[in-house]
Amino acid sequence: MNDLTVYERIADPLAAVKSLGSAIARSRIFGCESEAQGEVLAWECLARRVPPLALKESYHLINTGAGTSLTMRADAMLAGFIRSGGRHRIIRRDGEAAEIELTTGGQTQRFSCTLAEAKEAGFTDGKKGEKENWSYPRQRMQMLWARVVSDGVRAMAPQVCAGRYTPEDFGVRESDQDADVGTDVDGSHARTDMVVETTAVVTSEPVPPAAAGAAGTEPAGTEPARTEPSEAAPALVTDAQRKRIEQLYELLAVPHETREAALKKRGVNSLRSLTASQAAEIVAKLEAARQKLDLDAEVRSQQLAGPATAEQVATIKQTLLPQLSQTHPHLYQQLVAKMKTDGRKFADLSFEQARSLIEQLKLRNLEAFFSQSLASQETPKNCLTPPRFSSHW
Repeated sequence: MNDLTVYERIADPLAAVKSLGSAIARSRIFGCESEAQGEVLAWECLARRVPPLALKESYHLINTGAGTSLTMRADAMLAGFIRSGGRHRIIRRDGEAAEIELTTGGQTQRFSCTLAEAKEAGFTDGKKGEKENWSYPRQRMQMLWARVVSDGVRAMAPQVCAGRYTPEDFGVRESDQDADVGTDVDGSHARTDMVVETTAVVTSEPVPPAAAGAAGTEPAGTEPARTEPSEAAPALVTDAQRKRIEQLYELLAVPHETREAALKKRGVNSLRSLTASQAAEIVAKLEAARQKLDLDAEVRSQQLAGPATAEQVATIKQTLLPQLSQTHPHLYQQLVAKMKTDGRKFADLSFEQARSLIEQLKLRNLEAFFSQSLASQETPKNCLTPPRFSSHW
């Protein structure tokens, strides 16, 4: 009696699902956390006409921040690619980089991922620093290889992995559970070479009886119809958006902690994990800050180039000069001589000249003032202060 015959002879699919689901949950071969999850896996076995262990050869159940999902291993994806007529060649596979060459339909392409790129994308980041599964060369090799395989197969033979996505495709990364991608409840490690199959998300809701009938009457060997995801995965940040954000960060001198807070607010740890809409929001806020900085700079420039204020003149004449004449009479005499030589009164100084003189009088060091010309000056660029950023934008 083969596996297909067993499924065909099931008289009560709903009872069979409950029985098989309970066995799967108790055996913990998938790391199930509840019998409800086991029942959904049992439905998957019935729909695919495969026994549980055969399903486990290509899939794992992992728990992520986005929920519990049935995931496909990258080696299973590569096997599917080969079965569809494709060929592959390993170019590089070590702890620093992975590169694969895929050929199908008369087209050959190479796909690669380096450790530096993975770090830049935030793949190695955990809650407490670097994830443990990125700590050793062999584990890094497996992680990098899984990513180039899944990227390459999706690009060259999408029919092999249609409806399946990596968690990063949704802008979601697994929590730092000290495992390759996630840790099964039984303590076994879910492998790194997996991709999420959105059509097989495990929930706690029972499958309706109507579906049970369909599973029990479907002819053997018939490929079950796939259920399309209820909504498309959100588009990820584009290279142009990411580069513009980085440019504006540098231009506006945005503090590192503010950048981190902006990412954390959006539930990601790196710019590459943002969605396109999240990136557009950040760009809009940064552009608004840049425009304000340009306006403030123009106003500030006009102010610095303008005449000294009455308050500045009063501070110089009524407070600082009398003090200077008592404590440093020789400097006082030099200052008076300087003003006479240049034919200027304190009220004739520019705003910036008066500001500079006040600071130097307080320090009792007038060498810079004595050496400069009191003619009109251009606004010093370093007098323009970058805007202050709130950590909540």
